[in-house]
Amino acid sequence: MTKQGANSKTAMRVLLIDFHFYEYTISLANALAAQARVSLLVPANFKAVADALAPEVEPIYFTRYRWRSLANLKMLKQIREAIRRVQPDVVHLVAINPWINVGFMMWPPQRLVTTIHDPVKHTGDGSQQSTPQFIRDVPIRYSRRLIVHGQAMKEILLRQHTISPDRLAVIPHGEFSIYRHWNEQIWPEQEGTVLFFGRIWPYKGLDYLIAAEPAVSMACPTARFVIAGQGEDFAH
Repeated sequence: MTKQGANSKTAMRVLLIDFHFYEYTISLANALAAQARVSLLVPANFKAVADALAPEVEPIYFTRYRWRSLANLKMLKQIREAIRRVQPDVVHLVAINPWINVGFMMWPPQRLVTTIHDPVKHTGDGSQQSTPQFIRDVPIRYSRRLIVHGQAMKEILLRQHTISPDRLAVIPHGEFSIYRHWNEQIWPEQEGTVLFFGRIWPYKGLDYLIAAEPAVSMACPTARFVIAGQGEDFAH
């Protein structure tokens, strides 16, 4: 379907809801815009990167408050009003959020699709420990379809929940060429460089890379390891 077709009145209307995976969601929204009429419901701070959205994508903003603030009830009201206004054929929750999960318990969308990035809490990730697992699992109950980014993730969900395999779709994680929108500089590849880029937490397996470094350096003396990210103290 062409973009002109995607903007027609007969095209499916998709509402994406996200809270923080902006580079991921921008890529998804831009790709979907060629197939459907897409609205993107995001916190107001998304405006800083909204210039990367395709012109066909409609951004809608809500106010997000601190995790523990009851003011998030106002956020839920804004989200519900946006869903009523857009009247989407599909609501796609791009990433779980404790408050929106509670909201869906009160007023579940009729056609909800949820991407489950993490079927279980990550070991050592303190930011996830404060949210009970049953809250994290709310979208699993109310979603018509669930998306995971690997077969192993699908198997974890099937082991832990009574879910029909037909409700689960395995779709590989997309690439992040969207970063080139903000920096078009081409960085030359440095031969022998091993790059770790991401969150520095135990579940990422960085300790295996560090343990492998002596063997790699012995086989390739010019090897260079670069660790780029934020997380825990290397001393631990």
